[in-house]
Amino acid sequence: MLGPVYFHSFFQSMNRLNRYIFKQLFFTSVSVAVVLTCVVWLAQSLRFVEMVANKGVSATLFFQMVFFLLPNLIIIVLPISALIGVLFIYNKLASDHELMVMQGSGVSAFQLLKPALFLALLLTILLYGFTLYLLPLSFSKFKDLEVSLKNETSASMMQPGEFNTFGKYTFFARTRTTNGVLQGLVVYDGSNPEKPATLLSERGFAIEEEDGFRMILQNGNRQEKSPKTGKPSILYFDKYTIVVKKPESTAKSRAIKPYERFLGDLFTPLDPTLSENSKLQLWAEGHNRIITPLYAFAFTLIGAACLLSGHYNRRGRSGKILMAGVAACFLQIMTLILLNSVKFGKFTVGIAYGLITLIVALAFYMMSDRGVFLIDNLDLLSLRRKSK
Repeated sequence: MLGPVYFHSFFQSMNRLNRYIFKQLFFTSVSVAVVLTCVVWLAQSLRFVEMVANKGVSATLFFQMVFFLLPNLIIIVLPISALIGVLFIYNKLASDHELMVMQGSGVSAFQLLKPALFLALLLTILLYGFTLYLLPLSFSKFKDLEVSLKNETSASMMQPGEFNTFGKYTFFARTRTTNGVLQGLVVYDGSNPEKPATLLSERGFAIEEEDGFRMILQNGNRQEKSPKTGKPSILYFDKYTIVVKKPESTAKSRAIKPYERFLGDLFTPLDPTLSENSKLQLWAEGHNRIITPLYAFAFTLIGAACLLSGHYNRRGRSGKILMAGVAACFLQIMTLILLNSVKFGKFTVGIAYGLITLIVALAFYMMSDRGVFLIDNLDLLSLRRKSK
């Protein structure tokens, strides 16, 4: 309860001007985040539409898998949305001459930064909730569904014209009729590793059971090679039954990926079989979880610092917007490179933290009275050189 109370008191401490700016920043950033998330979410969802249309996956399972992708998308989209929202609102205020009126009435650049700073803190805390809890939880649920889907032995999953593997059997059917009969069947039977067999059948159909399905083959032959003599033997049949059982669930025994682990398991993994390189990757992933929410804080300050500092010039804001975008891209790319370079030494993670700290400190300095004075003088000097 302390968090909401603190933010409520902090919001109430802002004057009417700051609340006016904050509301615009908040709703614009949220709107951009919703639009971007929906677009990316829809693009990601198209990968699973084919499973519903052709492989008989239920709509419930489809929506579950798509839903579990949301936390990762929000983590990616939210810092970008914050940057876009800050650039859009402060640029709009400058275009409508509202910033000029505010600054002319004695409002300092740091006071104008306060709504953006509040937004940055709010989004950063929200993102920590996603990266530290919701992200590993959603990825774990997603992988469990993915594994269970791969182990699914429903005959409805069988696609004509493709090789379909269920346990130790691989099926290939040329076509499927409207009543579900498979034609031109080729089956590889690997149930006996010492005597694998191949079955050819004119047609076949499946009977679903609780623990798998039965494939009834008609008018075909079974071919296998003797391991002793090496001679092939062919058995012709009118009817042949293959029983395919569901495999035991592997959701609990499967290997857990780094993005499925919670923070404590990343820094102190309990698996004794992990190599040093794997432990190093987990360690880097743990720091990535800590650094990622800081992008929202840094991006917001970068956007505000670029537009609020310096001499007012209506024609010069496009360059400042471009500079903010380049700075944000540089920060994220460099931190990702440094986090993925831990094999050269753990000091790269320290450099990543230092880079973010440097960018944030530079943004605060640009908003201070000394920083504003320095940038104003540089802007005026640049304008004089252009006028000459």
